[in-house]
Amino acid sequence: MRKPVDTRAEFPLTRWSSSPVILGIGVGVLAGPMGLKLVEPRLPEDAGLIQSMSEAALLTCLFCVGLRLRAPLDRASWRAPLQLASLTTVSAALLSAGAAYLIFGMSLLQCLLLAVILAPTDAVLASDAHAGPEGEQELVPFALAAEGALTSAVVAPIVLLVLTRMGATGAGGAVLGSLTLTALWSLAGGAAAGWLVGAAASRGLALIDRDAHGDILEEMIVFATGALAYVCAVALRTDALLAAFAAGMALSHGGRRRLRRRQPLGARLFRFAGRAERGATVFIMVLLGTLLGAADF
Repeated sequence: MRKPVDTRAEFPLTRWSSSPVILGIGVGVLAGPMGLKLVEPRLPEDAGLIQSMSEAALLTCLFCVGLRLRAPLDRASWRAPLQLASLTTVSAALLSAGAAYLIFGMSLLQCLLLAVILAPTDAVLASDAHAGPEGEQELVPFALAAEGALTSAVVAPIVLLVLTRMGATGAGGAVLGSLTLTALWSLAGGAAAGWLVGAAASRGLALIDRDAHGDILEEMIVFATGALAYVCAVALRTDALLAAFAAGMALSHGGRRRLRRRQPLGARLFRFAGRAERGATVFIMVLLGTLLGAADF
């Protein structure tokens, strides 16, 4: 981990603030049942479609975050993110669940659901992680981005499990397996599958003649890698979210623990990944805004 450097000047198109998020919610409210009624989602009937769109957006965000995290995979670099993703997240979840139980009088399952939603770092914070072409990474944004991606990938199955216990969804078999005897396989298998797919794609990118094929082919291979990692993880019944994050990491690192790519991914591709990540985030905010008018508070 190098000393903090100002990489925002190198990547001006990756700047981010909370304004697009607020604007996205506003657009969703305006287009939803509370506004012009252009979109009127019905939660019971459209729950499956809403879940699929949300999962696709989350997969995009996690893959792009992994793609832009350039720090070496050593203990010194990942000590802070792993501590945040384990001890800090569990502590925040317990405190959130206790507060919800004492203040609002919720049931234990409702408290747990609220806690696992609030405890992880918001994925929007991960958009502030900026990496230079030589692998420089600011310490604090890197720790937040890595922790947010890890907890989002691990906590999502827990949210589905709690919803299943509450009777909100019928898809409980695979979710239960991720937290019982197959928990280790779900997490380790997802990480391994994603890393292998990303490493293989990195080898393929090294063989491409960029002068002959241009940048479009490289972009297609990069984002096809995320989709392939997801498909492989689903086929193996492992954590698909973690697989997408691992595939992005492997692709960025060239399949190695340390940054030794002969042909590093260009700055343009990192900017494109940043825009895709924020575009998926704004899409979810618009969807959330439309759901505000359909929710029974």
